[in-house]
Amino acid sequence: SPHLVISQFQAGGTTSSNDEFIEIHNNGSSPVDLMGYRLVYRSDNGSNDVNFMNWPTTTIVAPGQYYLVASTAYTGSGSVPANITYNNTTCQCAMAAAAGGLAIRQGELNTGFVIDAVGWGTGSNIFFETARTTAPGNSNSKKRLQEGCQDTDNNASDFATQTPSAPRNAASTVNACSGGGTTLFA
Repeated sequence: SPHLVISQFQAGGTTSSNDEFIEIHNNGSSPVDLMGYRLVYRSDNGSNDVNFMNWPTTTIVAPGQYYLVASTAYTGSGSVPANITYNNTTCQCAMAAAAGGLAIRQGELNTGFVIDAVGWGTGSNIFFETARTTAPGNSNSKKRLQEGCQDTDNNASDFATQTPSAPRNAASTVNACSGGGTTLFA
C-alpha cells in the first residue's frame, strides 16, 4: 500500500477558526503520486465525507517528504507556505477544533479505501484508528511522533500536541523513516 500518513494537523487558530492545515508525510521508501487520492473530513458524528482536496493530476511526494494542505485562511505558521490550499467557504469544510476526523482516501468519497486516518476528541465518526487523540486546541497542532514515522494504528499513542504548531511543506527537510510504512485502514 502507499506509505502516506497524516503527520500533523491544526483545526483552528487564535484569530480565525478557519486557520487550519493538514500535513501529509510519505514514510515509505518509494515516491507516491497523489493523483487519485483525496483528503476528507468528517465532523465529530458525521457519516459522510467532506472533500478538502483531491488531486486530478500528477503530484509526486518523494520518500520522507512532507506536503502541506491548508485553508486559504491559513496564516502560515512560522512562515511555512502551503503546497496547495482549499477555500473553507467554497467547500464548506472547516474542521471543528473540539472533535472530528481526517482521512487520506484513494478513490471516491465515502467508498474509497482509507489509507490513513486520525480522529480527535470524543466524536463517533469512523476516522480513527483504535483510539482517538485529544483535541489540539487553537493554534496548536497534533503531530505524529518520530517526525511522522510512528504509525501503530492508535491515534492516542501516535500523536502529541505541538505548541505552537510547526507545519512542514515539500521544501522542508526530508525525514526518511527506517522500515516505515503503513497498512490500509478499512
